[in-house]
Amino acid sequence: MFLLSGQGCISLKRLYVHEDIYSRVTESLVAIASATKVGDGFDPQTRLGPVQNQLQYKRLQSVWEEIKRSGAKVLFRGGVPTNTEGLFFPVTLLDNPPDGSSFVTQEVFGPIRSIFKYKNLDEAIRRANDTSYGLGASVWGNDPVQLRTVASRLEAGTIWINQHAIRNPFVPASAYKESGLGVEFGQEGLETFCNIQVIAAKR
Repeated sequence: MFLLSGQGCISLKRLYVHEDIYSRVTESLVAIASATKVGDGFDPQTRLGPVQNQLQYKRLQSVWEEIKRSGAKVLFRGGVPTNTEGLFFPVTLLDNPPDGSSFVTQEVFGPIRSIFKYKNLDEAIRRANDTSYGLGASVWGNDPVQLRTVASRLEAGTIWINQHAIRNPFVPASAYKESGLGVEFGQEGLETFCNIQVIAAKR
């Protein structure tokens, strides 16, 4: 969820959890977040480094102000180092924020993640697809048939099952919606770097 301090285009940004296990999952995520050290990337104990630039850091601060104004419940908000310079932003987990909030629907590119509770799969799939982006998604569970069925209904270029953000240079990676055009990796990706020449001769 916090790959590259949340600045990864493919990192998990919205997590939909069934209501029966929501409390257990969020408690586990809070425990993980609490143990995640934010700080100097040269420190071996650091898990998350700073935000990449000043402009993005200010944008994240604005997003945080918007979250506070919205009244969204915060499951966890971590700390940042005070003894070193850097654009450090705290790990933040949100509990069921409004689906239409801009900090839910837009790319935040920081360590802010929204966790949602759902009742049934149709609802979860509808909400997951209700976005302008479609680079990647993942499905987690124990029933392989159900997992593949859900994966086939998600609108994303790559859907992982019981894993996330795993890339293979031999497997094509594409995107849906506003996440981009074209393909990377695999034969399909190589073909995008080739020119097609057409010679049309009249007989």
